[in-house]
Amino acid sequence: MPTLRFGLGCFALGAAAILAAPKAAAANCPYEGAHYVLKAYPEVTADFVRHDPAPGLYGTLFLRVRVGQGGQTYWYSPEIGNGYSTIRLISIDDPGKRGWHAPDPDSRKGRPSEDETYYGLNADLSFRAELPAPGAGAPDLILIPELAPAIWYDPRTDLSRKRLTRAFFVFDHCQR
Repeated sequence: MPTLRFGLGCFALGAAAILAAPKAAAANCPYEGAHYVLKAYPEVTADFVRHDPAPGLYGTLFLRVRVGQGGQTYWYSPEIGNGYSTIRLISIDDPGKRGWHAPDPDSRKGRPSEDETYYGLNADLSFRAELPAPGAGAPDLILIPELAPAIWYDPRTDLSRKRLTRAFFVFDHCQR
């Protein structure tokens, strides 16, 4: 359960990221063109990749997180649950792999890593509750609070694990 201290820490990180990132023009860039860099770890990047509709998955965008050149790549399918509109990232295999198919949404079987919680934020630090969608303006910041430990404990990584701290992905540029 997130604590007040964690919440205040996230707010402080976000405020610092915004003050240090004059490129806040993500709203003019569609999700599928937005490129992000993890604050303090510029070798860790994120972007959204458009895909055809897949059975059991929401939307038509996947989130791709790359950990350095030649490092591990993590793929997620954003989904929104019924209720409080929390956006979850469902861990999936590389959709570009030959023979790829969507995982069973009701089972953990076949998922390469843990699912994550996703927060998209505007430049004023307001949260965006909508599911990422093609053509919609991208957020200025992305927070995936448990990404660092997920990468650290990923059984697919070798002994040279990447140690990260919790940080925001900051909009870097538009690829369109």
